Amino acid sequence: MADKTPGQQPLNKMQERAIDFALDRESSAWFMPPGMGKTRAWWEYIEETPGRHLVIAPKLVCINTWPRERKKWGFDKSHTMRFLHGRDRHLRDLPDVSLINYDVLPWLAEELRGCRKFPFDSVIYDELSKMKNVTSKRFQAWDTVAHRFKYAQGGTGTPVGAHLRDLFGEIYACDLGATLGYEDMPDVEDQYERFLREYFHHDPYTQQYEAWSDTEQKLFARLRDVAISFDINDLDMPPISHHPVWLELPEDVRRYYVQLQTSMASEEIDVSACNAAVRSGKLRQLASGGVINDTRERTYLHSSKAERLKEIIDEYQGQPVMVFFEFVSDYVSICKTLGYEVPALHGRTTTKKANKHIEDWNKGRLDVLALHPRSASYGLNLQDSGSVIVWYTVPWSYEMINQGIARLWRQGQRNKVLVYYLLISDTEDAKVYERVKSRESTHKRVMEALL
Repeated sequence: MADKTPGQQPLNKMQERAIDFALDRESSAWFMPPGMGKTRAWWEYIEETPGRHLVIAPKLVCINTWPRERKKWGFDKSHTMRFLHGRDRHLRDLPDVSLINYDVLPWLAEELRGCRKFPFDSVIYDELSKMKNVTSKRFQAWDTVAHRFKYAQGGTGTPVGAHLRDLFGEIYACDLGATLGYEDMPDVEDQYERFLREYFHHDPYTQQYEAWSDTEQKLFARLRDVAISFDINDLDMPPISHHPVWLELPEDVRRYYVQLQTSMASEEIDVSACNAAVRSGKLRQLASGGVINDTRERTYLHSSKAERLKEIIDEYQGQPVMVFFEFVSDYVSICKTLGYEVPALHGRTTTKKANKHIEDWNKGRLDVLALHPRSASYGLNLQDSGSVIVWYTVPWSYEMINQGIARLWRQGQRNKVLVYYLLISDTEDAKVYERVKSRESTHKRVMEALL
């Protein structure tokens, strides 16, 4: 173990169990609820495993979480580290631990294919759920070099965001199909087709894959060899409460909404949709207050959600409030209603600004922090300040909601966490909210089966 600071907090029993599980096998997947200290456990695993390590994680996690945890727990004294990004994106003079963002895996795969001597011994997939899509170019590029790692470990708090099918890519990334008994099939696409045939039946009318009645029993029995899950209730977690806040559309906006919903267009606001998916997105934008019209202009129609957000912020009298938004028009409405440019983490936030916002938030300098769930739901430790979360727009993904809430509801949080969902009655908001809640049950069954 690395030298630790005197009086430093010991590992919890879940971290110890995860580390032992990984050290006992060449491949493992930790289904560890967010907030249980996964990054520190990875550092302890690295300490016990010789060789060079590659850590694959979301960009902000590479920039902020891994360096912060390395210093916090004393591993900066025993391990060198570099983020393969910008000018440092090369394989010369590699440190003990190299970090890389999932988005640039195709680049790294190409570089590694040209290496006569493979430079890494182990790979760690932080937020393993990023590997669930086996048909993506990123996954297929990475598959050409994944077999060259001696050890492969991964971890996620949400192994099933939408469907049990997600499990295949996550487990394959760790063991290349061995646990499922597919190691005799070198092609991942062939393995995936066999997985679908074995555990699901395809409905030709809905084009959906539905699990057989015994799928969960058979699948979970296989996965116990490589995957381990944890019960967050075993930790002394703060209480949490969820509050859907139902709001009404103004009458004139409801008219536009119904026009778009029934005829794929509202001529009054110059908005149309070419298919059902685009229409759903437009309806969600409209419910939240604004919509992009057919000439690519943003039209703002109401401020029902923004005004309710302002009331929530005022109600907590200066306590920091974290707000998740999905559309650019949402963020503009938030800033307009609050009267200032709210600090935000989203796809266009620079690294320098992101680190500044995270530091300011954790030190209690921000009253409000806005986040886009795709950019900031994963891996960030933001529990040092604030315990109120507002979902301005609820995303379709249960995974994003679960991960987003875990930015505050995690170890180290000292207060009760309150989660508000701003929802417009009788709109796509209600449909999305109900769909997300239904997916929670599948996630819970997976976690309970692998305890």
